Amino acid sequence: MTDISDKSHIHSSPYLPDVAAQMTEAANLLINNLNVEQKLLALYTEDHYERLYWHYAPVKYRGLPIKKLDDKQKHLIFDLVSTGLSTRGTELANKITALETVLGQIESDNNTVQFERDPGFYYLRIFGTPGSSAWSWSLNGHHLFCAFTIVDGGWISATPNFMGSNPGLIPDGYPGSGTGILLNTDEMARELMSSFDKAQRTKALISELAPLDIYTGNSPVLIDGGGSMLPHSGIQTASMNKSQKDLFWQLLTNYVQRLRPELSDPVIESLKDDGFDRFRFSWAGGLSVHEGRYFRIHRMRPHSLLIEQDNVQNDANHIHSVMRDVDEDFGVDLLRMHYEQSHIH
Repeated sequence: MTDISDKSHIHSSPYLPDVAAQMTEAANLLINNLNVEQKLLALYTEDHYERLYWHYAPVKYRGLPIKKLDDKQKHLIFDLVSTGLSTRGTELANKITALETVLGQIESDNNTVQFERDPGFYYLRIFGTPGSSAWSWSLNGHHLFCAFTIVDGGWISATPNFMGSNPGLIPDGYPGSGTGILLNTDEMARELMSSFDKAQRTKALISELAPLDIYTGNSPVLIDGGGSMLPHSGIQTASMNKSQKDLFWQLLTNYVQRLRPELSDPVIESLKDDGFDRFRFSWAGGLSVHEGRYFRIHRMRPHSLLIEQDNVQNDANHIHSVMRDVDEDFGVDLLRMHYEQSHIH
């Protein structure tokens, strides 16, 4: 009999029954406060195809929109979000939804309206029965996607995790002017790239021109190794000096710590202990705040991790960022092992 609390046979997801119990309680409390119409929008079967569908474009999705909730229900949704994200991550999620109002004002003033901007256009979906042997939930809308898959009462997958910001820096004359909710990582990455000598920069630079978006887009599944959708290029951390490694570490952990400490700490420990020097940092585009730019942090299997961020659109004032795990996105590896074990007689 396999001891499910022994994670040595699992790729990288932590076994956290207390966190899983909190997610279950928060999800059930929310469900119990929804009416029949709202439940029909929010609840899906465990294996529904929508579970792997996500995007970060300003379009309407399937699911229960925040717009259809009263204040108590909205509070319960963000209580659920806070069982997966850290305090800072939850604040970022709230700020991303609130930024829609600012963006709507900017586009109206500039006569560039293409989409309806509304902080209510964020959609909750719960797949399966919270507390069952395999269930998941996600919140999705413009520039925000967080997904959590819970297996066997304690294994938790917390990726993909996407956050974006438009505007990257709020212009004068609008609420919050002069601030940017994701500019810290943009600045850290530019500082790191600027610190490289000529030989290091040659390794790190993968293109003089930045792509218009993150390479992986909203792909439901990633491929690592042979046939990878991303070339394993860039400068390895082994080729960085100590101060550069320290800055790289700050940049890397900034993304991981969007998750609550119980989820992020085991990942951070594994990053320290297992193959830190296997990480690569890649850069495309310019270095100034006015030039479009893109960077990627990537470690191949075992214990793969991928982070992408671009700041290209709207005159380099529009940020996309994502954290992904080749094996554990949407709990794919966890579910595979769960179903294999459940069919052993």
